[in-house]
Amino acid sequence: MVNIQMFKAFVVLVVLNSPVPMQLEDMKGLYDTPFECYVRASTMIKDATKKVPIISATALCLSVGKDTPKEKSKEKTIEKTT
Repeated sequence: MVNIQMFKAFVVLVVLNSPVPMQLEDMKGLYDTPFECYVRASTMIKDATKKVPIISATALCLSVGKDTPKEKSKEKTIEKTT
C-alpha cells in the first residue's frame, strides 16, 4: 500500500440568530496540498455569506490518508458465524 496524503476542507460558521455553530463539509473532493484546500474553504465561506448572515467563519483542512494498492488486491469476504 502507498499512503498518499490528501486534504479535506471543512468550514465552521457562526450565524446570526443561530444558537449553535454550523459545519460545512466540502463535497467536491480531496486536495493535494493544504493551499488548494484552504482556497476551496475560502470559496465555501464566500458562498455561504451570500445565503446567511455570518458572524464568524473558520476554515479547517484536515489531512486524510488515502491508501492506494500498488497492485490489484484480492477482495476479502468475512462471514459472520452465529
